[in-house]
Amino acid sequence: MKKSSFLLVPIIGFALLDMHAQYLSIVVDEPDDVYDFIIVGGGTTGSVVARRLTETNIFKVLLLEAGSEYMHDPFVNIPLLTLLNRGRWVDWLFKTESTKPYSNIMKDNACDISRGKVLGGSSAINYQLYSRGSPEDYDSWSRHGAEGWDYHSVLPFFKKSEKSHHIYPVEDYYHGNDGPLKVNHMEKMGLTEAFISAAEQLGLSSIKDHNSQSIVGVSPQQTTVHRGMRQSSDKAFLYPVARSRKQHLHIVVNAHLMRINFKTGPSGQKIATGVEFTKNGIVRNITARKEVILSAGTFGTPQILMLSGIGDRVELQKHGINVVHHLPGVGRNYQDHIFFPVNFHARNLTYGDTASFKEILFSFPDWILNGRGPLGTMGMAAANFMVPKTPKTTSLPDIQALLLPAESGPLLHRIVTHSYSYSSDVFDYESAYSDRDGVLFSFFIYSILLHPKSSGTVTLRSPNPFDPPLIDPNLYSNPEDLKTMIAGIKWIIGAENTPSFKLKKAKFVNIVKQCNATMKDDSFYKCLVMSESQLYHGCCTAKVGKQEDKLAVVDPQLRVYGVDGLRLADASVMPHIISGPLQATCYMIGEKTAAMILGSYS
Repeated sequence: MKKSSFLLVPIIGFALLDMHAQYLSIVVDEPDDVYDFIIVGGGTTGSVVARRLTETNIFKVLLLEAGSEYMHDPFVNIPLLTLLNRGRWVDWLFKTESTKPYSNIMKDNACDISRGKVLGGSSAINYQLYSRGSPEDYDSWSRHGAEGWDYHSVLPFFKKSEKSHHIYPVEDYYHGNDGPLKVNHMEKMGLTEAFISAAEQLGLSSIKDHNSQSIVGVSPQQTTVHRGMRQSSDKAFLYPVARSRKQHLHIVVNAHLMRINFKTGPSGQKIATGVEFTKNGIVRNITARKEVILSAGTFGTPQILMLSGIGDRVELQKHGINVVHHLPGVGRNYQDHIFFPVNFHARNLTYGDTASFKEILFSFPDWILNGRGPLGTMGMAAANFMVPKTPKTTSLPDIQALLLPAESGPLLHRIVTHSYSYSSDVFDYESAYSDRDGVLFSFFIYSILLHPKSSGTVTLRSPNPFDPPLIDPNLYSNPEDLKTMIAGIKWIIGAENTPSFKLKKAKFVNIVKQCNATMKDDSFYKCLVMSESQLYHGCCTAKVGKQEDKLAVVDPQLRVYGVDGLRLADASVMPHIISGPLQATCYMIGEKTAAMILGSYS
């Protein structure tokens, strides 16, 4: 069997498992005219809010999703195939504006940004990492005007979602056992252990539980995978209850929002009254008796606000949009983690070390029967560390080194990256054949800039709701970001000198043609950083804060300033980015938002 046909193995297996799947469609074709609440966006956060608001059977809720259901799609459900979802029908595949001189091996110097366009949102196409960041992240939110969002206040909402299935020890106090979302550890592979040992040999401490009090150190990653299959927000929060709540919860997919509708109240205030959306070419207007809850994500939420007349007056008038309320923070403060992959080749690997074709093939029966093996895990581990610098004003880590133990040859690399907007002939595939027996790399480790000082913007491309927004990440505009990223890459490459990596004969390999690795000086590392940037964790484009904060869009109850009946609930409301992936935090935001809404109408 050729390695290029390796995809047939998990797809056939998924077809066998899927014959017994319980995920029958939960959507309706025709919504009613009036609901108590309308939730725009059936992603990570919106799914949580929809479930919680319908638990009492008092409120009638409409959940609108621009994408479709994915129930029986193997590329979404099988964790190892996550990398192949980019650019498929489940992905908005946003592109940034030019980041020149950065991302210079990408077409037009633009970065691709994958976001889920499917029921479940980005929880259906992400790497399934469940990491809350640091308690200090949330305490900092509170200090920056997000009253009630300190760690002590949000921890119960993290725990409310979670049903702990951890296979390694955790700190029980920080975890829940009664929630809908099954959280586990990623099954370790041989390289997971080697990476953890290497990080310890470089001076980091081993962390028992990175979702407890301390996150500086190294640990295997916790994940939203259960029995070898993805647990996305729709699977955890919607499918188990939607059919029994069909009188109170209606879910409409392929519904593209055009705008939020407003009326003027008796005191002159603007009140959100419902939404206008299109489905199958037909425009519908639906009324919300109580609130519209916008959960369209970091890019969708500010775009919809601006299309509806809420945003910076100058930006709206430029596109001929009637100003409902001047709110200059909409679309500002865009923050994102910056990823750079550092590749390694190992000449002394044994069975079970990495997700190679052989491991996938031979572990296939165990995955079918027990959900174990590389198909059901990405074997990731992460090391969070601080870069030495003066002055140091926080205990938060600067860099996360994230291991992905997945082997690739040139052909597989071309398949995985086919939808990335790389320029032609930028990778050194020839050396894989001449030097490494056809292996491009054995595994890679992302260097992730956790707290960039640079921030960007999300603005309108046009007043057409079907045009994507203009996304300008403003990469490395603060020179400290470049220095920190280079330090992270150097630390990761330095792992090749540890006894753990030497045992695997693991050495850094440079596959970017334009960067000359013969002399690993500062110009080489700068060349690497300038070659590409991957962005996965966008946030903060409609931040929560005090009303006097010019960038604040919502109050601590997530109600939009200046209008009534409109609330936001997604990653856009974060005041600043956290020290890790955003998925767990988005679940927490959903839980806390639903609790605040229910408290308002009790």
